[in-house]
This record gives sequence, structure tokens and C-alpha cells, in this order.
Amino acid sequence: MKTAIIFYSEHHGNTRKLLNAIAEKNDVTLIDVTKEQKADLSGYDRIGLASGIYYGGYAKQVLAFAQECLPEGKNVFLIYTQGAKKGDFLKSIRQVVEAKKCTLIGSYWCQGFDTFGPFKLVGGIAKDHPTAEEISAAVKFYIRPEEEENAVIRVAELTDSVRSAVDLLENQCRTVPVQAEGKTMMCRTDQIYYIESVDKHSFVYTKGGCYETKYRLYELEELLDSRFLRSAKAMIVNIRKIRSVKSELNGRMRAELLNGEQIIISRGYVKELKEKLGV
Repeated sequence: MKTAIIFYSEHHGNTRKLLNAIAEKNDVTLIDVTKEQKADLSGYDRIGLASGIYYGGYAKQVLAFAQECLPEGKNVFLIYTQGAKKGDFLKSIRQVVEAKKCTLIGSYWCQGFDTFGPFKLVGGIAKDHPTAEEISAAVKFYIRPEEEENAVIRVAELTDSVRSAVDLLENQCRTVPVQAEGKTMMCRTDQIYYIESVDKHSFVYTKGGCYETKYRLYELEELLDSRFLRSAKAMIVNIRKIRSVKSELNGRMRAELLNGEQIIISRGYVKELKEKLGV
């Protein structure tokens, strides 16, 4: 089956390591979008789209290439690497695949060494990734991508309860330890609305109350996934809990949360928030 993989892999070359292993054992055409901006893909049976995760999504170079060169009706699979342990970063690339009336037959991801943004301050995350096992798993996935397990959830309305259910499935019940009434409890991340730092203390806000955690914000950023975003120097917000946003003076934004509370998004974080929300 004739296959091409379009990819972008810069910085630490995490995604490229997976593709090199695939190419060593299979007859596949690798197209680096930093060297080729156009290609005729009409003769390929399967087309892979591979990328590291940048600003919460696929590299813009892969998106642009796919928008222009991906033929309609093809079988498509995705391969990507990311520093975070979990997160949904496929919205933009899925939109391109759907617009081209292609069939998404599977996706594979693993962690990759990441020193982008705040991660650089702590020496990076996922330092030993991709591992040999993860690279081997990528090769196995390439051979039969359609065997990827998946679930389809159909609902009449995307309520807060549905979002929490999806988060539980995707994040495998990730938790953050918090203190309350002299006890340490585990707070599920899907229940968190935002986290605020006050006088060097971090406070976790949920629908049911406010709890203190020993973690600093930069440590929490490493623990949490892409649904959490800095909204100010002293605050991290769960974008899944945002009901609406409104522009304010001086380039800031006001966000209304699902519990009715309002927070201000500082000017320096507005751009990334818009990209994550797709607005």
C-alpha cells in the first residue's frame, strides 16, 4: 500500500525519531514541509500527517500543506508527539481532514522532550521520550493504524457533566493533592475551574469550594494538561470551564466561567487563549 507521511519536526526532533524508525522497516515516502511546500499526493493510498505539538495544536506548516495538497477522500492517519502526558491537540488537523472528506483511520501519539516556554525553566519535561518502546509502538501502529481503540460519544448538548465525563476518559482521572480541614484530599482536575497564587500560596477553586495545594503554579503547569492555561501571572484557568469571553480595554479579556464567576485574562496571555478556544 503506497504511503506518504507529511511531517514537521523541529526543536528536539521527537516526531522525526518515530518516522525514521518507520521508514527503516517500511517503504514509505517522508515529506518534510520545511523543505517541500507542495507535493502531488494523488497517487498514494494512505497519507500520514505527523507533527510535534506547538501552541496546543499541529504545526501550522503541516496544516497549510494539508489544506493545499491533501486530496479528497483519502485514508489519513496521524502521528504526533507532545510534552504533556494528556490533552486533545487535534482539533485543527481534524478540521482539515474533515473538510477534505478524508477518512481518519487512526492516530498514534507519545510524549517527547519539551523545553518550550515555561518548561525551559525546569529543564524541560518528558526528558527520556520518546522511549525505545514508544518508537517500537509507532512502527507497529504504522502497519495497522485502523486498530487504534476509540470511542464515539453522542449527546444532545455539551454540558459541564459531559465535559467532565470526557475529561475522565481522556485524562484517566488525573488528580491534584489539596488540603482541607487538616486532611489531604485528591482533587480531580476535571473539577477545577482555576488555580490562583496569593502570597506564595496556591489555591484550587472548584464548584464546591476553595482548597490550598502545596504546588507552585509552574509545578502545576507541568502536572496539568493542555486544557489548563495561564490567564495571568498568578492564575491558571481550565478552558473547559469557560462559558464566554469578552474583550476589555488595554488588550485584556474577561472570561465568564460555567459557575458564573468572572476572571480577567491578562494581555500577555490573550493570544494563546484565543488559539486554544479557536476564536
